[in-house]
Amino acid sequence: MTQGIVIGYDGSAQSRAAAHWAAAEAARRSTGLTVLRARPWLDHAATVGDPLDPALGEPGPDELDTLAAELLKANPGLEVATQAAAGDPADALVTAAAEYELAVLGAPEHGSLVGSVGRSVAAHTDTPVVLVPDDARVPASGQPEVVVGLSAETSPAAVEFALAQAERLGGRVRAVHAWEMVPFWSAVPGWVPPNVDVDAQSAAIRDELTLATAPAAAAHPEVDLTVETVLGTPAHAVLTAAATADLLVLGRPHHRLGQLARAAVHQCQTPVALVPHR
Repeated sequence: MTQGIVIGYDGSAQSRAAAHWAAAEAARRSTGLTVLRARPWLDHAATVGDPLDPALGEPGPDELDTLAAELLKANPGLEVATQAAAGDPADALVTAAAEYELAVLGAPEHGSLVGSVGRSVAAHTDTPVVLVPDDARVPASGQPEVVVGLSAETSPAAVEFALAQAERLGGRVRAVHAWEMVPFWSAVPGWVPPNVDVDAQSAAIRDELTLATAPAAAAHPEVDLTVETVLGTPAHAVLTAAATADLLVLGRPHHRLGQLARAAVHQCQTPVALVPHR
């Protein structure tokens, strides 16, 4: 893997927002940015033997050059490269992502049930992927905040990613874990058995999670890390916390997206980083 960030661009509002987010992130990391665009028809033309004009090897050069100029203007000194690829966009981006430290793509539209290149890439690459919605909220003034969801699908890599990102932003990390009652009791909304000490259980879980995140926290002593436990569903707890954050970080198993990640990708107005287990 080389250093740098790759952004998958397709001309949509989501991918344009993702490109600007990726450029700002590349500037924070003092690394380069590659804008990649893949088009299946180039691959088809080559397969059937159609003569290809050399210019067709770089689809939309004017558009890519214009975007690169925009990104450079917003981030002076940033090294921006453009690249075209023939073939399926998801396959091309999975292949390209293996060569970079971070891949960035536009998030699917909220409520969309159709497949997306972003989800496919996030599920099949070993590189962290950030999905950026076109309506990503403008970060509030004040200290930047990164939220990381802690669950059975969270690995130390996700916590480390969140802490490193907060350090670059000069911000803090909120690690949020949701827990629920056993199914029998949770079938009665809002009711908690009288012999269950919710505060004690929350404190015990919080202590365990604080211990589990301690090694990553020790590597970033300047970052304020707060572990929170919430009685409720993971999706509601984590997405509620992420609503006011600058970035949501979630771990994911290899080659699939977990339930929480799928919910976040569809519903969150905050950029979502999906970090594969190591």
